[in-house]
Amino acid sequence: CGNNFKCNSGEYIPLSRKCNGDFDCLDLSDECNVHCSNQVKIFSHVTLCIAAWVVGTVSVIFNACIIIRNNISFSELKTSVAKTNSCLMTVISIGDVLQGTFLLLVAVADKFINKSTCFTQFNWTTSKTCNLLGIISTIGSQISLFSMTLLSITRTIGV
Repeated sequence: CGNNFKCNSGEYIPLSRKCNGDFDCLDLSDECNVHCSNQVKIFSHVTLCIAAWVVGTVSVIFNACIIIRNNISFSELKTSVAKTNSCLMTVISIGDVLQGTFLLLVAVADKFINKSTCFTQFNWTTSKTCNLLGIISTIGSQISLFSMTLLSITRTIGV
C-alpha cells in the first residue's frame, strides 16, 4: 500500500509515522534513513559546545574555590547568621559544581561519544551515561534552587 512504510525488518507502519522522531520499526529504519533530517548532535552548533566547555570549566573552578574558601574561613565567623549564609553559599556552590560538571561531561559526550548518526543518537539517549548526566543535572539544579530559597528565607527573616 502507498500509505504504509515497509521497515527493513519487514513490518509495516503508517507512512505518517516515518521520520516523525519516534522509533516505530524494530530496526529503526523509519527514522534512520536518508529521507529523515532529524539526525542531530547533542549541540546543534559549535558555539553552544564552546559555551558548554567555557561555562562548565568556569563554574567548576570558581565554585570549587568558593567551597574551599568557605570551609577555611568558617571557624572565623562570629554570628549564626554569617555561619548560616556561609553554609548555604557552600551548598549553592556544590550544586553549581554539579551543573558545571554536567556541562563539561555533555561537551565531552558531544565530542567523543555522539557521532551524529541516528543509530548512535538512539543508543546515546537510552544509555546509562546519558541517564547519569540527567541525574547529575537534576540533583545540581535542585540543590542550588533549594539552597537559594533557604538563603532568601533566612535573609527575609533577618531583615
